[in-house]
Amino acid sequence: MDDRWGDIGTWIGEGLRREAFFFSSCGRRLYGSLYMSPRPAAGGVAICNSWGFEANQANQTMHRTALAMARAGGAGLVFHYPGFGDSEGDLGEATMETLVAATADAVGEASRRLPGTRWTLVGLMLGAAVAALAAEPSGAERQLLVQPALRPSRYFTRLERSARRAAIRVPARAGNAYGYPLPRRILAAGQAIDASVAAALAKFGGEGAVVRYAEPPLDDPAAERFEQILLPGTWRFGARQKPELARAVRKWLQKTENVSM
Repeated sequence: MDDRWGDIGTWIGEGLRREAFFFSSCGRRLYGSLYMSPRPAAGGVAICNSWGFEANQANQTMHRTALAMARAGGAGLVFHYPGFGDSEGDLGEATMETLVAATADAVGEASRRLPGTRWTLVGLMLGAAVAALAAEPSGAERQLLVQPALRPSRYFTRLERSARRAAIRVPARAGNAYGYPLPRRILAAGQAIDASVAAALAKFGGEGAVVRYAEPPLDDPAAERFEQILLPGTWRFGARQKPELARAVRKWLQKTENVSM
């Protein structure tokens, strides 16, 4: 891959280093951004975002978590799925396999830049299902599932219905939800993906935790064996980052990495 412009994507200051870069996954150039301490001593977090509109809403939480980990002496990685943000590809053609491959390849590129780093996958909403499937191929030792949607078929069915109701007020193009394409191939796969996520969670031998609001209930019992961190209240789709959720994420990372955040 042509990396002649790599130095332009590097920023150093305020005791931190940030590298913005492209990496290859399934024949596409995907965007990644790595926040790090100049001499990382703690582990790293790789953040799997949610989908479309909800991913945009969670963007600030994603970057703040990565930045907090870097300031604590570690590293934080964010990246864009194929067809989302600054990455090449067609979001509507995404499969769970391409999302998982993007995660594993992003962690691989970050590990090349920071050899020996221990990675924790942090999955936000739908990204929790991606993190569960990507834990083994990425070599992650820990998972933190944040307001997890662990049954993708249910997630996209609800998203499709919600978008249809919203279209009564604001007309939308067929096959789209809140301005983003629905993944046709994931929808076609149905409950087979849900079963693969449950199997991956049951198989995972590392340390895991779930951070979520008390309502709605956890949608996959396979994650009940993870540490449960419950916050009072109800989560609603598309909610902007709530400070208490972000604080709970940082608190768990602080405990597991033995750092101050």
